[in-house]
Order: sequence, then C-alpha cells, then structure tokens
Amino acid sequence: GGGGVMTSVSHAFSQVPGRRGIILGVLPGLSPEDPGWVGRDLRLPSSTAANLDPGWPREIQQPEGYPNPYVEMPIYTHLPKSGALGTEITSRNHINILTSRAVVALPGGAGTGSEVKLAEFYKKPVIAFLGEEGRIVGFNPDGITPVARNLDEVKQFLSEFL
Repeated sequence: GGGGVMTSVSHAFSQVPGRRGIILGVLPGLSPEDPGWVGRDLRLPSSTAANLDPGWPREIQQPEGYPNPYVEMPIYTHLPKSGALGTEITSRNHINILTSRAVVALPGGAGTGSEVKLAEFYKKPVIAFLGEEGRIVGFNPDGITPVARNLDEVKQFLSEFL
C-alpha cells in the first residue's frame, strides 16, 4: 500500500483491462517513536473498549506515502513495525501473509525479506521472482523458498494455489 514496488504493482494492476479484483492496501500506523505522532503510548486499560481514554486521537495516523494513489480499499491498522522489523508481532506483515493463499515475492527491501520469512514460518506457498538482477534484502536464493526464472514459472506456481 505504500511507495516503491507496491506503487508500481498497484498502478500496473489498475491499468489491466477487464481486471477482476480491487487494489487493497494493508497500511501501517505510526508508532510513538515516529515523527508526527500525536498522542500517547497505547496502553489499553482493563479488558473493555468502553474504558478507552477519551483523550485518545480518534484517527489512526499513517506514515508519509500511505496509501499510494492506486489503492482502492485501504485497510488501516495501528501496527507500526515494518522493514527489518517486519516479523515483529506489531507488524502488518502478519496480516499480509496470513490472508494470502500464495505469495509472490518481487525484488525489494527488508520488508519484503521479512514477508518471505513470515510466509515460510506460517507455511504459506511462496515463490520469489527476481528477474535478471533483482534481489530481496535478507533473502537467501539458495534457501527453502524457490526462485522462479520466468513469468511462466510464476503462473504455474499460482495455478496450483488459486
């Protein structure tokens, strides 16, 4: 749902004639450590939402660049961790992976690498498609996740799970 590869993929999918489906974006929230945070550290009192402090900000704050302009259905979260911290329990990456029937990892940074690790952890079908010179930060191409050499291999992989 943010910039970089996700903007490119979202834009490309938005241009597909007669496409089936919409562009979802599972968006991170800001953490108290982030610049621009308004509010206090979230500590939920007792066990009911009725006890939430009325002084809390009513809107979840998104980091700059979220959602990208092609997201048609943003899914706002309060989960701030991403990038190299994308496997932590307060990362939206768990939602991204757990709601997927299959994962195709494209070249990317540490966040993409953490999503591959989570797909392996949750035993989700996952394949990397790196192209000629692509890489994923923290990803071992000789590890347990297979690497597709071409789009036909990606299509074959997806046809098994979709």
